Amino acid sequence: MAGRGGVAIAFDVWGQRGWYGVDVAGESFHTKDIERLFRGKVPAGGATLDVVAQLIPEPTNRHDRNAIKVAVGSSHVGYLPKEIAGDYQPVLRQLLTAGYAPQCGAQIRAWPDFDYSFDSRGRTQERRRGISASVRLDLAEPHMLVPLNAAPGPAHAVLPVGNAVHVTGEEGHMGTLRAWTRPQGEEWVHVTLHRVTEQLARSTRTVVEVRLDGEPVGQLTPKMSGEYSPVIELLDESGVLTAARAVVKGNALKADVVLYAAKAGQLGEDWIRAAVGAAPAAARPAPREQAAASAPVAQPSPSDRGGRSEPAAPAAPQLPPAGWFPDPAGGAALRWWDGRNWTEHQAPAQNVTQAAAPANAVVVGAPAASAGYESLPAQSEIEGYGITVIYDHQTLRVRGTNGLARLALAGAEHGQGDVVIPRDAIVSAKLQGANPLVNGNLVITTSEGRTYQLHFRRKQQTDFERLTHELGI
Repeated sequence: MAGRGGVAIAFDVWGQRGWYGVDVAGESFHTKDIERLFRGKVPAGGATLDVVAQLIPEPTNRHDRNAIKVAVGSSHVGYLPKEIAGDYQPVLRQLLTAGYAPQCGAQIRAWPDFDYSFDSRGRTQERRRGISASVRLDLAEPHMLVPLNAAPGPAHAVLPVGNAVHVTGEEGHMGTLRAWTRPQGEEWVHVTLHRVTEQLARSTRTVVEVRLDGEPVGQLTPKMSGEYSPVIELLDESGVLTAARAVVKGNALKADVVLYAAKAGQLGEDWIRAAVGAAPAAARPAPREQAAASAPVAQPSPSDRGGRSEPAAPAAPQLPPAGWFPDPAGGAALRWWDGRNWTEHQAPAQNVTQAAAPANAVVVGAPAASAGYESLPAQSEIEGYGITVIYDHQTLRVRGTNGLARLALAGAEHGQGDVVIPRDAIVSAKLQGANPLVNGNLVITTSEGRTYQLHFRRKQQTDFERLTHELGI
C-alpha cells in the first residue's frame, strides 16, 4: 500500500452530509472495544460520541469475502451490513490500492447494560455487566465516495464544502458535460473557479466561470459571482488555483452542475492562511507525486466538520491492468481481474501466464482492437498528462512539462532532464486505457529493466493508442 513513508494517507470519502444514515452491524460482538473509546464509564443515561471511522475491506474474511470492517483507531466496532458491503468493496479497495485509507464520520451511542436480581428480602439488586451500543456512519452511496477526476495539477486550494449553488448556462456546454454523465444520475467532480469579463451591449461585467478539467461548463450568476470573487482574486494573486467540489447531475441529453463550496464570507482565517500558502508548498514534491505523474498535489484545506484539516481529494485511484492475480479470497488458484473488478474466471496457478486472458473475458479500459490506426508522422509530438512525448520511429523522448512531472517520470536518481529511450531498447509497451475512474497510462519497459509510465487524459487516448500501435510490441 503506497503512502507517505509506506503508510496509507487518510482520505475522507466524499458525499458526507453531516448525518448518520448507515447502521453498522455486529456492534454487540465488540462492546469492549467500543467502551474503551469513552472516557471513563458510560453514564447511566447513556452517551454519544462523534468520531472518524476507518473502512477496511477484508477480502480474506472466511465468512464473507465482501466484508468491510469498521474501526475507530485500533478499536474494531463492527462491519458494514452484509447486504451492502459488496457494493462498497470495489471502490474502497481501489482507494487502498492507490495508497489512501478511506474513512468517514461516525456516531456511537452507548448505554450501560445491567443484570437484575432480588435479594432474600425481595429488594432489587443490579450489577453492571458492560454496555450496549449502536454505531452509525455518515456514508454516501458507493458511486459518490470518490470524484470522477483528479484535483487540478497546479497549486490549488479546495474550498470547504458549503450549501448547494446552481451553475447556469450548462446547456451551452453539453459537448463537454455529456462525457461526465453516468447511469447513476449524479457524480462528484473537481471543478475550478475563474473570474472572466463579459462584454455586454454597453458595458462589461465580471462573473465566475466554472471549469471541469479546464473546459468551461457554465458560470455563476452575477450576484453569486460576487460571493466568490474575493477569494478567487486573492488566490490568483498568490498563484493558487481556486478549486471546489461539484456534482454533475443528469444524462447525455440534459445535465446540471451544482457547486458545493463555502462563500468568501464563510471562510475562516486559518483556511485563508493555508490556502495562500499552497503556492510554495506545491513546489515541493510529495512522495505520491514521485510515484506517478498523475498524482495530485496534496494541499491542506479545512474540513467542513469541526475545522479539522483534510488533504485535497486524491486522484481517482490508478488500478492494476487486467490479468491473472492471486485470488483475494485465498487458495492456490488465480482469479481474473478485468481492470476494475474481480470476475468469476479462475485457473490453476501453474497453468496460466499473465498474458493469457480467459475466453470471452472483458478488459475494462483497454483500447478497442483496430487495424485502422493511421501511421504517426516521421516526427510526432504527443501531449500527455504533465508530459510531452516525441517519437521519430528511432527514439522515444519523454519530456516532463514541469519539475514535479519530470521527477515522477524518471525518479530523482535519473536526473531532471528528458527521458530518451532508443526504439530497439523497448521490450514492451502496455496500454491501460482511460476510463471513467482513472487517467490512462502507457507503460514502457526497457531491456535494462527500467519501467516508465506515460500518463494521459481520456481526450488524449487516441494519440497514445496510435503510439502503442506504432511501437508494435
